[in-house]
Amino acid sequence: MASTESRSTAVTKYFKATPEKPSYIENIIAMVGGGIAFLAGLSDSSLTCLAILGFIAAGWGFLAYLAKNSSYNNAYREAEPKPSDKQMDEWMEQDKKQIVTDAVAKLGLVPEKVLNLNDPLVVIGPKSSAKFKIGGDGIIRFSAYEIVVIYLTDYHLGAYSCGWDFVNGRSTSEQTQEYHYTDVVSVSTLSSNTSFSVVTVDGKDHPIQSHQQFSLSVASGESIKVTVAFPQVEAIFQQGKLLPTGSEKAISALRTMLREKKGGV
Repeated sequence: MASTESRSTAVTKYFKATPEKPSYIENIIAMVGGGIAFLAGLSDSSLTCLAILGFIAAGWGFLAYLAKNSSYNNAYREAEPKPSDKQMDEWMEQDKKQIVTDAVAKLGLVPEKVLNLNDPLVVIGPKSSAKFKIGGDGIIRFSAYEIVVIYLTDYHLGAYSCGWDFVNGRSTSEQTQEYHYTDVVSVSTLSSNTSFSVVTVDGKDHPIQSHQQFSLSVASGESIKVTVAFPQVEAIFQQGKLLPTGSEKAISALRTMLREKKGGV
């Protein structure tokens, strides 16, 4: 990747298919055959029409070759060079660290009163309609995610959630919620048939029939949900594996805290 290339450009290339080099055979045949016909026509005045047709064929072959080659080169530049899987992971960790750090301030929490300030519960999963690619290391990476960061205090939990545009490294659709432990109804992984899809690097949309979500629900009916798994493994995912989502750790920690605060209920 060129040093002058922006991160957004580089990540965009990661999620774009590299075009296959086109075949120029028909263009070469047209140029060579047309050239032969043109020369043959010039050598015999009775074959003027042949010379004209040969000139046209050779010209078409040459112009078509230039157009096809230009189109390929442009598409190639849009997809290459790609950043490495390692570079993608470094950007991902940088973004997650920044989101986690900012969450404390956005929730308005007093750091001294946060029980898990240095080890927040973080749940991350793909966002619907995100592009995805299976890296050379077999890891499935997405162009957009949903993230929830949960901080615990003695009397309540604060949850910061957002959409995360991995391409541009920006948070979108931010929300902050605070819930007293007594108001939390459940924290679990549940199956969902709600609309969800992913996009392959060739730009094709693939609906997912069923997916699993991390879910935190409260008495008011509000809930926080993040897609974390695809139990019915789609063919497009079979050669890869998802990065850890953090959902199991979050569920375990929250259930432990709820039992403590609700007196074993």
